[in-house]
Amino acid sequence: MTPPTTNATTGCGPGCGCATALPRRAFLQRGALGAIGALIATACGDGDIGGTYPTDPFPTTPLTITLTDFPALAIVGGAARVDAGTAQPVAVIRTGTASFAAMSLVCPHQGATVDITDSGFKCPSHLAEFAADGTWSGGKQTGALTALGVTYDAKSDTLTINGPASALPPAQLLLAPTSEVFSAVQGQASPAAQTVGITNAGGGTLSGLGTQVGYGTGQRTGWLTATLDTTAAPATMTLKPSTSSLPAGAYTATVQVTTGGAANAPLAVSVSLLVSAAIAPVITLGATSLSFTGVKGSANPGAQTVAITNGASGALSGLAVGTIAYGAGGAGWLAATLSAATAPATLIVTPSLGTLAAGTYTATVPVTAAGANNTPQQVVVTLVVTSPTGAATLALSSTTAAFSAAQGGGAAPARSISVLNAGGGTLGALALGTIAYGAGGTGWLTATISGSAAPATVTLTATPSTLAPGTYTATVPVTSVGIANSPQSIAVTLTVTSAASLVLSIASATFSAAAGANPGGQIVNVTSGGAALSGVAFSVAYAAGASGWLSTSSLSATTTPSALTLRGVSAALAIGTYTATVTVTATGAASKTIAVTLTVVAAGLAVVIANWPALATVGGIAGSVGSVQGTPTAVVRTGANSFIALSMRCTHQGTTIQIANWQSTGSAFHCPNHDALFDAAGNVLAVSPQPTTPLVARTVNYVPGATTLYVT
Repeated sequence: MTPPTTNATTGCGPGCGCATALPRRAFLQRGALGAIGALIATACGDGDIGGTYPTDPFPTTPLTITLTDFPALAIVGGAARVDAGTAQPVAVIRTGTASFAAMSLVCPHQGATVDITDSGFKCPSHLAEFAADGTWSGGKQTGALTALGVTYDAKSDTLTINGPASALPPAQLLLAPTSEVFSAVQGQASPAAQTVGITNAGGGTLSGLGTQVGYGTGQRTGWLTATLDTTAAPATMTLKPSTSSLPAGAYTATVQVTTGGAANAPLAVSVSLLVSAAIAPVITLGATSLSFTGVKGSANPGAQTVAITNGASGALSGLAVGTIAYGAGGAGWLAATLSAATAPATLIVTPSLGTLAAGTYTATVPVTAAGANNTPQQVVVTLVVTSPTGAATLALSSTTAAFSAAQGGGAAPARSISVLNAGGGTLGALALGTIAYGAGGTGWLTATISGSAAPATVTLTATPSTLAPGTYTATVPVTSVGIANSPQSIAVTLTVTSAASLVLSIASATFSAAAGANPGGQIVNVTSGGAALSGVAFSVAYAAGASGWLSTSSLSATTTPSALTLRGVSAALAIGTYTATVTVTATGAASKTIAVTLTVVAAGLAVVIANWPALATVGGIAGSVGSVQGTPTAVVRTGANSFIALSMRCTHQGTTIQIANWQSTGSAFHCPNHDALFDAAGNVLAVSPQPTTPLVARTVNYVPGATTLYVT
């Protein structure tokens, strides 16, 4: 053949074969090539050149040949070249009694027509060699000959070449979700296992799956196991943390899913574990002493109560009253019960005068709780029994009252104190004098009396209102006209604690997922400002569009600190954006909300940003992150929350481009075939030695803050 001249447009030199007409022959016959298996259609690169020749090597319309016109095809293994009726020559091979294969004779390197040889095929231009099934076997490295589809009609003994054989897209690893979160309490049971689905989002089969667990720098290792139920996709990976030996803290790990069958492997699943400190509960008593006064032979003094709360986190449970210890002089005169076995609770103390003689009696009531670090706590009770002889005497069942309340909260539980006649005769004309307040605050106490004659009851109510945290005092005088020991006073103390408030680690959560997949999860740390909170709970309200797509795990505890896990369940949702509000509540504190947004985007190539270190910074470029529409793809980070994706196939002749050093060379991408240069946006640089068109842009779906982007 006559050597072609260099083409000024393509830049191809002698022997390229892409700028000159190829000689045509009716057909070339030869003997059997030997046994031929199934043809393999691949898209491998060609080393320093890469890519494939862009000229369409296929018949533009189906081509039908009569087999009797090609004697070489009469035997299995026979091959014939067909030129008539096709733009480029085609080889037809008989692979069985009633089976055939066909392939283009266009060399994928630079478009020269390959020759049929005894062992397969050979390109006369650059001496690339191909096996009988069309795969490259030696000489100039390039891809395989393109396989074509064929249909055999035994009745007419004809063969129709239908065009390019359908080639399966390459296998592509897909994980869902790409992050998992766990929470646990130090020393308690390990959290339940969670699973990750592993599927093949491409073609063919995906086998040889494996896992590798890596831990955060400087952190403890060995606390996470990752197991597969099978080594071929679809598979399920089970993640199971073991927290029994871990101290309180935050831990991270990365699980790499590996396989030799996908170009985008390995992919990673990020794992977060929060171990909350196991703080023992603390018994807190509203008062540590009580006083009663009774008159021998008269009615028993009224019961008094002591509030019991948890002064720390966790649950204060197993509350009980221990054995009452009595002082000298009398026993059995006191009863103590609890309103509940779990805090908050109330201790109810009731004295009984019985046959006690006039005098002073004491008793100690122990309050216990399993697991509390200060058990038991004690309440000392004093009972004064007076004689009913002589003149009427004003007596109070207790001369003190103590309250505790949170800043800005409601009134503390009321206290009742009995007014008694400790002498003879009648005690009447009872009244309350003006309340005298100590320094710091006034108006926080109200006092009422039930009647004007003994026995009567004084009811005290303390309301912290706008008082700042601190201790406040007041004195309530109780009077009786004409009584020698009038007035008697009640000393009242109010302790205002800092207002307990809910504190959430995040005010909003953002999830994104491809259609048909579920995103990962996020942990919300629930703590309190001020005293520990109990009764922690949550609820979910969905905006219009869809409901039920947010899965919330059980809280790690109903007291602060606690952890709430949020997880999107979006596999059944259509493409779009969905919102919900999670409301977290606790007893005695204002509720807090978390705005949750879930964006479902079109399915495509999933790129986990953490898998590509270059994408951690703006301007970073990650090449060959996977295949989109049959070509390798590069991703460029253009901003804190923006990315672009580009085909890595040079638009000049289909060569696979390389990433260049943008800072030192001025180009982000370089074609090693004819030296075309492109910037980070895929545009051809003015200084490019080879003029061509910009790289093909792909569509990127990314939700700001998400860990994964999708390319279509």
